[in-house]
Amino acid sequence: NTTAPTLTLSGNIGSILNWSSSSTLTGTYSTVPGTSTPTISNTASAYYIATVKNGVCPSINTTPILVTVNQASNAGTISPVTQSICYNGTPASITLTSSLGTIQWQSSLTAVGGYTDIVGQTSATLPSGAISNTTTMYYQAVVTSGVCPSQTITATVNVNPTTVEGTTSITAGNASICYNTAAPTITLTGSVGTVQWLSSGTLTGTYTNVTGTSTSPNISNTSSAYYKASVRSGVCLTRETTPLLISVSPTSNTGTILPVTAT
Repeated sequence: NTTAPTLTLSGNIGSILNWSSSSTLTGTYSTVPGTSTPTISNTASAYYIATVKNGVCPSINTTPILVTVNQASNAGTISPVTQSICYNGTPASITLTSSLGTIQWQSSLTAVGGYTDIVGQTSATLPSGAISNTTTMYYQAVVTSGVCPSQTITATVNVNPTTVEGTTSITAGNASICYNTAAPTITLTGSVGTVQWLSSGTLTGTYTNVTGTSTSPNISNTSSAYYKASVRSGVCLTRETTPLLISVSPTSNTGTILPVTAT
């Protein structure tokens, strides 16, 4: 649907009787509007000829000229639009459907530019082997129909770093405290991923969530418990630290002495 070209006839002897067009080279030609130049369709490909006649001589036709009309480029739809994998994992192939035009896949470290061609990737599916499993990347399909402007569509593959649980240690206070006194501080170092602190009354019992920061849990100063960090990086496997026991001893109590006085 862009501007059609202009066809002109030169070097002819005789007058142009009419212009005609046909969708095929050897098909039936039908008259189209125009005298010195024909009206060219900008929506469908066609062959065009001029019919020339000089005086009483028989009319003759020019050699047909093909004007090709490319359908507008269409990037179609892309799937999956976004996926996340763990470092060194296997990404899913990225596929275009309902696209119109030739395809060139490109990749970039940023979503807004710097795309470069992925050599040899021109089919509707970008295979898993052509997708990085070590770096988050953006993948763009450039779809071009003939001389029409290209259309692009983009997918993202997020690569999460491997989960590292790190190490917990007591960085302030003692592992054994008296009831209702200051609790020690457990600190997590060297972890990679999101942290959820857990505690249990026994080493092998059921652990439940406890509040805290990304590096330290809130420690009870009224009951003994085991504490551990559950760490997960994106879609990677969850890993847990070795549980640490914080023992809370009941407050010393002298009890009652009887008899208080003896004679």
